[in-house]
Amino acid sequence: MSSEVDHSTSVVHVVDRLTGGVPVAVCDYIRNSPRGIRHTILSPWVEGRPSPIWDDVDAAHLDLGASRLRQPMRTRAALRGSDADVIHAHSSFPGAFVRLVRPSGIPVVYSPHCFKFDDPSVSRALRTAVRGAERLLARRTDVFAVLSGHEADLARQLGAGARVARVPNTASVPPRAPRAHAQDAPRRIGMVGRLAGQKDPAMMIALARELAAGPAPVEAVWIGGGDDAWMQRLQEAGVRVTGWLRKDEVTRELDALSLYVHTASYEGFPLSVLDAAARGIPVLGRRIPSLDEVGLLTFDSASDGAASVRRLLDDPAALRDAQERGERMLAQMNPTTQADALDAVWRGI
Repeated sequence: MSSEVDHSTSVVHVVDRLTGGVPVAVCDYIRNSPRGIRHTILSPWVEGRPSPIWDDVDAAHLDLGASRLRQPMRTRAALRGSDADVIHAHSSFPGAFVRLVRPSGIPVVYSPHCFKFDDPSVSRALRTAVRGAERLLARRTDVFAVLSGHEADLARQLGAGARVARVPNTASVPPRAPRAHAQDAPRRIGMVGRLAGQKDPAMMIALARELAAGPAPVEAVWIGGGDDAWMQRLQEAGVRVTGWLRKDEVTRELDALSLYVHTASYEGFPLSVLDAAARGIPVLGRRIPSLDEVGLLTFDSASDGAASVRRLLDDPAALRDAQERGERMLAQMNPTTQADALDAVWRGI
């Protein structure tokens, strides 16, 4: 047996969802993993086998099951029978039950992929309750692996002395050189994400209506799926909704955009923004802390966003500036910076 195997570190990832950005981020963590790390994914299986979302990663698989009530105990049983050196819990629900049921002696890394108590759309009472739960669970957390400076600040506010480490997201699609925007190209904006409150489809609806009232038509597309009611409302506002797509199909939809517009009301740090920048698509983001800190162009309201969209699409120099801001962001958030951060988290624990 080689020394690399002798000194390897076993990481068990607990993931409760198979669509959206979280499993894509976990795939990137595994692909960009430093050498000498062995991975196991504990997630719900589909038709008796691991979900196709994991097909391209080198990992062992365990079935988390579909029942929310049974997932905590299935996790405890799986961890007791494993050789895990580190448990890495991804997003809020696994973050909660993993920290409650983990066997003693196995350290926990928790990646919230955005804290729910940061959601401005929920009541103050609910945010307070969720923050209180996270503060209690922080005492059972060894490392918060967060996506942005804003998320790091939120984690530190939870106290309990847990280490906070920033692990940047990285683009999940192949890079493409930026292309000049042809003046006769379709004027098309798009957003990638789950049709759910966090991504704020209502903002895209308002943007589409503002743009429809302008002098030049602008197409709008929502790349993703989810809630049927949101899908219907978007379509009624003239926004094309693709539904869930394979990664190559998402890439083609991105490549057809003139401008990527991110509407989410809060984020840890969105993969889709990095994906758009990697494909050379100029990015305009909503003014939220995680985006504001990386220097992208941002907007505050639907009217402000529509004005920014028109200005960018009418001005090649402004569009190029938006592209360059995306390139500078990618220089900080890429496979190399991610691998270095993961190495420090998994081995440093």
